[in-house]
Amino acid sequence: MQKLISGILISSCILTILSCNKDEAYDIYAVPLYVPILESMNMPRPEGSYNYPVIPNTKEWIKLNDREQMVDVCQINKSVVKAMSTQAVIQALWEYPLYADFFAWENTQKGYEFVYEELNVFQELKKRSDAASCLLYRYQRVAEKHKKHAFAHYLLEMHLAQNYFISQLNTDEKKAVVKRALEIFTIRQQDPEFTDTFMAIDITFYLVGRIMIHDQYKPFVDKLSIKPGWEKLFTEHVYNFYRSQDEANEFLETITSMANDYIKK
Repeated sequence: MQKLISGILISSCILTILSCNKDEAYDIYAVPLYVPILESMNMPRPEGSYNYPVIPNTKEWIKLNDREQMVDVCQINKSVVKAMSTQAVIQALWEYPLYADFFAWENTQKGYEFVYEELNVFQELKKRSDAASCLLYRYQRVAEKHKKHAFAHYLLEMHLAQNYFISQLNTDEKKAVVKRALEIFTIRQQDPEFTDTFMAIDITFYLVGRIMIHDQYKPFVDKLSIKPGWEKLFTEHVYNFYRSQDEANEFLETITSMANDYIKK
């Protein structure tokens, strides 16, 4: 329930804070909430990036009656997305006004699918053979800690955790993703302001585990066979096991140790 409330608050903040001075044309760098979103990338905004014609807190947005209309007005024409570079396609997802709605779901994977599967730009990303490598490029650069966009890395981790993107990665790239995930987790755990153990299990280690499962890394697969509660995190995105702090700690110690061994193999 706490996660659900937090997710709703995040989305509400996006809908409230995003603003611009003009309804038809705007400078994205002048939109308040886009500033940390862009800063957290630690890379230039890709050439040819799409500017959504209507964003929250504009006259046009206020006229929209429900979420369905919001999605419709943010839908990018298929002919437009086909002409965009892969990084520009990812950028459109990065700046999507409703991108954080999946945090409002108890089951983050289902929330992710609910938010993104209906978008033309997401369907286009799934067709790109360089999608995973472009996501990895961003993941290696994204800010580990940004006070106004503290969950930036989680967005990339949820993308990278999808099997259709994992399958695009070669062995070295998979190890690079796992190494980066452990690095981000360690950095955040060292700062009480950014320590979020349960969300890290839900997303960061969801990614790490799915990569090891995809690679059929035997020590991890064998461990899951005797820990069905853990396995459900990766198959059904059910994670009741971490209601117990002791169980959560055991899981983190185990998956972290195995992930480090996986990187070295």
